[in-house]
Amino acid sequence: MPESIEILYMEKRLPPHLGEFGYLLLIYAILGRTSEAMTQYQTRLSNWVPNARIESRSTLQSVAETWPPALPIMSKWRNSACDCLDILHWYANGTVARAGGLEHPTILHLHLSRLLLLTPIKHMQYVAALSDVGSSSGGFDKIKYKEACGHLRKWVIADQFKARLALVHAGAVLWYVRRYSVNDFLEPFAVYAATLCLWVYSVSTVSTVHQQEPRARPPNGTPDSGERVDSMSTAGVESDEEPEIYFIYLDRPCDDEMVQTPHL
Repeated sequence: MPESIEILYMEKRLPPHLGEFGYLLLIYAILGRTSEAMTQYQTRLSNWVPNARIESRSTLQSVAETWPPALPIMSKWRNSACDCLDILHWYANGTVARAGGLEHPTILHLHLSRLLLLTPIKHMQYVAALSDVGSSSGGFDKIKYKEACGHLRKWVIADQFKARLALVHAGAVLWYVRRYSVNDFLEPFAVYAATLCLWVYSVSTVSTVHQQEPRARPPNGTPDSGERVDSMSTAGVESDEEPEIYFIYLDRPCDDEMVQTPHL
């Protein structure tokens, strides 16, 4: 596997003599390698030169999680991972073509891998888990909640190209499960991740008309669902500049040609 990863990253080609299961392993090896790289550059040890002296950790700064990644080297690792997944996807598309258009399970793994790579999935899960926080009897961490909403807002605004690319793959996940489901154990999680992606992107780009509507806070001081939308929303295009959209196709929420077009 290490040699296959090197071939994929450095030589930009498919490793030889790998079956379908081998390609599945490569998909998650790419995600694992990216996670390792991100962790490495976010910790203080990445800037520390080993020596025998006792030193203070405060002299070195860690790199906080941001969207897009704060350091250029971290963005390069993420882009390289996308390139590797594209190479695997080209091969998978060839298999689909030979099967007369029937998508096999590897396609689902490839789309899901983009969601795990390009979205702040853990923050999405945290905010979604508090969707009914207004009526919840238990307490919650307001600081952590605001921090999670901040990550989602930055993802949609500052990392907008990758966010819209993730939106395309989220739709592709729903397309696959709707048409080619084989009751794979991963399908429920894939639908869950895709739904979170669509939900977060939608509420984060709500119009300024909704943003300005007054809302009363519940007696317990916790944010209601409307306020959560406001906390993650951005200054969008005025409602009179674009026609109102009454519905979208969830399995095709964004055209491919719109992914690299500045929008927000």
